[in-house]
This record gives sequence, C-alpha cells and structure tokens, in this order.
Amino acid sequence: ENTYYHGGGGGGGAGTAGSSAYYNDGGNGGEGKSSNITGNDVFYAAGGGGGTYNNNKVSKGGSNIGGNGGSSFSNATSGSSNTGSGGGGSNTPKTVGSGGSGIVIIRYKTP
Repeated sequence: ENTYYHGGGGGGGAGTAGSSAYYNDGGNGGEGKSSNITGNDVFYAAGGGGGTYNNNKVSKGGSNIGGNGGSSFSNATSGSSNTGSGGGGSNTPKTVGSGGSGIVIIRYKTP
C-alpha cells in the first residue's frame, strides 16, 4: 500500500492570499499590508508558511514577519511580535509556530 503525504497551503495575509502546497512542499504565507501610522513603513498581518512533509525545504512566512512552516527536519517559527501575523504550520510531529501578538496604535491630532 502506498501512502502519500502532502504539504499544507500557506496562510493568507492582509495583502495577498497564501500560496498552494506543491506535493510535499508547503506553500508560502501571504504578504501583509504596509502601514506608516507610526511614521515608518511597517508590515502587519502576514500569513504563516504551510507545513512541509519529510523535506528540508522550508516554506516562508509572508513579508518576513509571518512564521516559517516546519518540516520533518525543523520546527515551524512563530509570527513576529506586535504584527498580528500567523505562525508557521507543520505536517509532522515537530512544533507549530504561534501567531504573533497584535498591536493597537491610536493616532490623533493635537491642537
């Protein structure tokens, strides 16, 4: 009997959808959305990479802030703190990543 395993698709981000898995390889996470509310261009809410089965190819989290997907050779990583980004998935007994903490920014005009 043949058993087939497949990678998981990447999580969607605020800017784009995650990519589909390709056989054993997990899909990359979707891009986040850029905002300059703090005075600097910063990405928020990116997707995490999908888990990969029995392969050392790591799927990437979106915008370098989403968590990378795990494989049978490595644990997934978590989304970056204060970005609201997704953690990487895993299709193996390795650890999955946690979502990055969110952030609240209030901007108002002063007289």
